[in-house]
Amino acid sequence: MEKSKLAKSLSRLSPAQWDSLMQYAGSTASGLPKDALQLLQLLRERAGTAGALSKEEAFRAVYPRAPFNLQQINQAMSFALKAVESWMALQWQAQRPALQHWQRAEALLGAGLPKHFRQALRQGERANARQKDGAWKRHLDFLLADLRERAFQQENTRRPDPALQQASDALDEHYALQKLKYVCAMLNREKLMQEQFEYHLPSFVLHGAGFHSPLIGLYRNLYHILSGEEGHEARFREYLQLYRAAESQIGRSESRALLYYAINYCIGQIRDGQRAWALPLFELYENGLKRGLLVEGGLLSPWTYKNMVKIGLNLKRFGWVESFVRAYSKMLPEAEKEDALHYNLAELYFFQARYDEALQQLHRVEFTDIHYNLGSRALLAKIYYEQQQSDPLEAALRAFLVFLRRQSKIPVAVREPYKNFARILLRALKSLPEHLPLLEKEVQSLPSLNNRDWILQKLRGKQV
Repeated sequence: MEKSKLAKSLSRLSPAQWDSLMQYAGSTASGLPKDALQLLQLLRERAGTAGALSKEEAFRAVYPRAPFNLQQINQAMSFALKAVESWMALQWQAQRPALQHWQRAEALLGAGLPKHFRQALRQGERANARQKDGAWKRHLDFLLADLRERAFQQENTRRPDPALQQASDALDEHYALQKLKYVCAMLNREKLMQEQFEYHLPSFVLHGAGFHSPLIGLYRNLYHILSGEEGHEARFREYLQLYRAAESQIGRSESRALLYYAINYCIGQIRDGQRAWALPLFELYENGLKRGLLVEGGLLSPWTYKNMVKIGLNLKRFGWVESFVRAYSKMLPEAEKEDALHYNLAELYFFQARYDEALQQLHRVEFTDIHYNLGSRALLAKIYYEQQQSDPLEAALRAFLVFLRRQSKIPVAVREPYKNFARILLRALKSLPEHLPLLEKEVQSLPSLNNRDWILQKLRGKQV
């Protein structure tokens, strides 16, 4: 039952959200049958417990005197799921008061109640003015202005009125912002997935003046950066200044998206060999953590977690890394928490040359995730190398290569850098000093190689 849509929809609810859900479920508005309500009460009691609730157990709790009937429990689950989804929709709507006022004004205009309509419209405009900038706010600006213009048309009077111009301007601003967001997403996706798009970007979107949204300026800059135009680094610095200046004005989801664009840009620069971007990247991550932008629904992305540890280690912020690893491993998906904690502590101790402690942490990694499995094998080899344990190192590298050959389901882009790492390190172990310069050239020319910098450092050290 834990894999059902019902269980998944309930899995992230906080105690306060459960209270709100149960209050709605118990009301006549939900229309929930008694057995479905009892099922929800049972699921609340079992929320957060380690044991998975089976359909048979749930049936016995809800219908204690009846023989098991799969169709009956499925029906109760279906009713409960509909109630949960309706409650979620109401919660979403409650967080958008301007939308509620717009809907009410739309209905009142259609009902021919101009006085009531004008009051609802003013309430909607005031509520939307209080919202932070974002595509949703700009969309509602247009909807509210359009409603005001439609009301004027219904009056059928001949007098000047600004509503038509306001509606047109609001539509332009909403369109410009949304179009820029789409185009930036297209450019970003083209780089990640080699997917091709047609942009059709009108000139007024990229160059038009008179827009009020600070987001339009940000996304215009972002467009030039993602397009790879000359001077993109200067554009990016300007983007960061605009972003910091607009932080208090823009909404959370918009701020998060723009932060990730900045993070990805820095990561790309570092991959291209521009190591000076490591510190700006670290500062972006720190800022995102402080503002709560990197944690969604109480969870931190495993990729963000790994990247933050890596950049912290490269900057030698060891105290920060240890605090971060221990505190934020608790915010990872349940299946990754333990492996993430022990693997990243092992990485930290390796950077600090605390090799025995690093080995102790590696022994506690259970390899539930293929990336931790591969990373742990590579780290084990590096520890043996640093400890000058030639025989265990050779055995570990040969076992690693066999493992990689057998794991055909691992994507080539993931497998190949590790395969090259094990192969090159094995050759370095067996090579005479006079052959190492040739091996170093090969390392520099390989398109994909894990731990390239560390290998180069070791090869150059052996040549001295």
